[in-house]
Amino acid sequence: MQRPLFVFLAGWLLLWGSGCAPLPPAVTATLPPSPTATATATPTFTPSPSPTVTATPTQRPAPTVTPEPLQPQAQPALRLASLAMTDPRHGWALGTTTQEPRRYHVLHTEDGGATWRVVTPAQAEPSPFPPVLLAWDARTAWVAFPVEGPDPQTLAQKAVVWRTTNRGQTWQAAALPLTEDTFRFDPLLTAADAQTLWLLNHMEGGMQRDYAALYASRDGGASWQRVTDPWAEGSQDLMLFYTTGLAFLPNGYGLATKENGVAEGAVVVETQDGGRTWQGRSFTPAPDAGICATYAPHLWGPRQATFLLRCLQGETERGYVAHMQGPGFTFFPLPEGAMVVRFFSPQEGVAYSDPAFETGFRLFRTQDGGRTWQRVLAYEQPARAFFADAGHFWLLLNPEQPRLLRATWVDAAVRTEPLTPRFLGP
Repeated sequence: MQRPLFVFLAGWLLLWGSGCAPLPPAVTATLPPSPTATATATPTFTPSPSPTVTATPTQRPAPTVTPEPLQPQAQPALRLASLAMTDPRHGWALGTTTQEPRRYHVLHTEDGGATWRVVTPAQAEPSPFPPVLLAWDARTAWVAFPVEGPDPQTLAQKAVVWRTTNRGQTWQAAALPLTEDTFRFDPLLTAADAQTLWLLNHMEGGMQRDYAALYASRDGGASWQRVTDPWAEGSQDLMLFYTTGLAFLPNGYGLATKENGVAEGAVVVETQDGGRTWQGRSFTPAPDAGICATYAPHLWGPRQATFLLRCLQGETERGYVAHMQGPGFTFFPLPEGAMVVRFFSPQEGVAYSDPAFETGFRLFRTQDGGRTWQRVLAYEQPARAFFADAGHFWLLLNPEQPRLLRATWVDAAVRTEPLTPRFLGP
């Protein structure tokens, strides 16, 4: 459901002359704007007082279900769509059926990706959009399947977060206390630790607004409470522009990355109180950077983060790695051919190609925070990269007809091994 930046911005500019802004996927509800929600081309951020929020506990029971009964090498055949590896041997993945590419399955591996067991929750709602999969370790993961309408009551029954703590052998479903006029479940999920999670549900957008509700769990996803929504005091800055990424610390500090409409520069919004109140910060990596969007936040501490910028300057898109330290920001351009970043510490990270933009694949490494980059891998085919840690990663070459490679850093070089995945039933 993530959209390339230049496509989103082109849509904004095309519709700007008609007085409209593009929406996230269409919904039928119309939300009243917050009292201070006046749309402007360049937003002005002002702190909001911290309200007292009463949590609404989930009332519906959480059923325990077992994965779908599929046999070894079951038909229809599966193919990998994305990976979430937690260490060199263990991890999770999403796979699609070749006959029904919109039917997604949850997979688990214990041998580094050579063998995958299907562990999809049996009662999960099929969706035309990929599920949101969040893996914590070899045993613990959460998955949420996007749902739309047709009415809020039906949606409330299907909008759940599934959790497992036994490698997907069993799953529990926890429902969210949705607002009464919610017509879509479009989740963004993040964890501060194995017990502390947040989920942002995109509800409706337009006119440089992205109405959303934020939920939190303090018991590993067994229950959820609504933290804020479009009508809550102090939420106005969170509702500005589409939220592309979310990260939290256990103490309640959080950072959300954003698209930026048609305004010059970039925006992030931060919270100090677990998501009840938010304050925006605008900046630009260079005087002529153009319209920018921020992505993929990683927190090292309160007000210490690394994230990605993509800036559209005319018809040229440029990528930057941004470091936030207290009130200040530093920026370093990404090497040509790289539009995605992953950092393992404030100094060590990688940048690589986005298959939506590049016909080939280039992987670069930095050990000084992005000041300098070394190219370490190149393919003529597009690829998606998935990292377990700084030394181990996997590539899906040619994502449309994926071929899986397992890769390991050896000194300054990369050693790759082709895999032929086997798919087994539970």
